[in-house]
Amino acid sequence: LFVDVKDGSGNVTNWGCEIAANPYQLILSGWTKQRSTNELKPGTVVTITVAPSRAGTNAALLLKVVNDKGQELLATGPDSQQ
Repeated sequence: LFVDVKDGSGNVTNWGCEIAANPYQLILSGWTKQRSTNELKPGTVVTITVAPSRAGTNAALLLKVVNDKGQELLATGPDSQQ
């Protein structure tokens, strides 16, 4: 998942986020290609929680995606129920 991140000064940087769950785990949690297309259209504003790369690059492990309504769209990692 590639996202544009705006900092407090309004500067935008592009980040690449890797999803740790495999496709089977995503399907079990209700995350399908159709849902992805519907929920994450280009320009959709979301809040993400990530574990940043230790290398200091704009790369991270995606942990959670929440839409602007506060609905959790996707959760991966140790605290999720996948």
